[in-house]
Parts: sequence; C-alpha cells; structure tokens
Amino acid sequence: MKYLIPVSFLFLLVLSCEKLAEEDTPLCNDCYNVTYRLSDDTPIDTTNEKTLCGGDIINWKTIPEETTDSTVTRYLCD
Repeated sequence: MKYLIPVSFLFLLVLSCEKLAEEDTPLCNDCYNVTYRLSDDTPIDTTNEKTLCGGDIINWKTIPEETTDSTVTRYLCD
C-alpha cells in the first residue's frame, strides 16, 4: 500500500510525457533586449538573449520599453 502513491505518480508522469510528445512542437523564437541611443536610435547593446516558446514570447513582447535620459531598452523577438 505504501508504494501505491509513488507508483501512481510515476504512471501519471509517463502518461503526461507521452501526451506532450504527441503534440506539435510549440513555436519558439530567439528573444533579447536591445538598448538604443535616444539621439539617433543606434543600437548600443544587446543583452539577455534567450529562446522562448509559446506564451512566454507574448509576455516578453509586452514588457514596456525602459527609457532613461539617453537610452531606451526594447524587448524584441525574431
């Protein structure tokens, strides 16, 4: 009886992995943030590069721009 819960959990884990394998691969994009010079909109720095999938892409693209006196940071995906 003490093995019933761990075995049940393992069984559910295997079933969920099989279900994920059957589904189509989610859309993934390379995302990053770019810092631009405000005076001429020239890129200064690209940081925080990562590959995001599905809803994470939407969340990344909706991050508001961060503006300082001389720069603006935009969150972009390819």
